[in-house]
Amino acid sequence: KFLQSYSTITQNSLYSGDLDTISQSDYIISIGSKLIYDNPMVKFHINKASKHKRAEFVYMHPIHDESIKHIYTQFVKYEVGSEEGVSALLAYYFAKTSNIDEVTNSYLDDLDIGYLSAESNVGEEELELMYAKSIGKRQKTLIIGEDIITHHRSSNIAKLLALLELYGGFNIVIIPNQTNSLGVSLICD
Repeated sequence: KFLQSYSTITQNSLYSGDLDTISQSDYIISIGSKLIYDNPMVKFHINKASKHKRAEFVYMHPIHDESIKHIYTQFVKYEVGSEEGVSALLAYYFAKTSNIDEVTNSYLDDLDIGYLSAESNVGEEELELMYAKSIGKRQKTLIIGEDIITHHRSSNIAKLLALLELYGGFNIVIIPNQTNSLGVSLICD
């Protein structure tokens, strides 16, 4: 369901990034993934980008992860279950560009940013700082974890995060909950 909804926005059946994309990135956001447990190779490639590309790494999760404290440049803690609101905030801050279509722009303008920020416990100042750090970055990557793709509102979240690829210049990497489960889901009925 997540990939089907995602593809309605991007017109691609799969996401745009991979582990090499992460390694080459100079700006990375991870949302909904406890990296050390979900996929240690992703953590390795983020660390590589941090060292070789001096990547800004924003770690967004309800639970602080001490094992990656030395890698991230910003930790954004949000409320458990508020992933849809956080995704809407990311879309609002990162997808509003000059080439955005009128319908999507109107949708994003109608969002109550103050309410979403308060309910998700993500400060508007944190989002503004995230956006400011992304300006001038050449390769941006958004890593989406299991908390997002298994969320009960994952279909809408997928559409919101797809806007980051379509309008925000992000490469998307999804960490599936099982090896190649996303690829297999595309061929299953």
